[in-house]
Amino acid sequence: MTATTNEWIEQFGAQNEVEYLEGTDQLKMVANINIPLASDSTDIALIRSQCGTLVKDTSWQMVFAKDEAEFNSLWENMCTQLEGLGWSTLTEYDTEKYQAIVDARIAAAE
Repeated sequence: MTATTNEWIEQFGAQNEVEYLEGTDQLKMVANINIPLASDSTDIALIRSQCGTLVKDTSWQMVFAKDEAEFNSLWENMCTQLEGLGWSTLTEYDTEKYQAIVDARIAAAE
């Protein structure tokens, strides 16, 4: 046991993360649903790739931002660029695509 571990136990009143999440009713079983989903179209794959690259690159810049102002500037610039790349189209597509899994998990839990 390290000093950090002991501090964590004292702070959260649990021996580990799982015990903490179970004790605070934040850990739930999720049904394993195996539903084949449609493959991305070429357009969606391109949007996903471009957005992914932008998020990864900008995230690293944000980690090393010299201050909160630079962090916020990077964030705003990233959000603007994401919208230009079709982020809203991607999130709408993924929301619709994965709704079948969400519905199946809800049905399995009933």
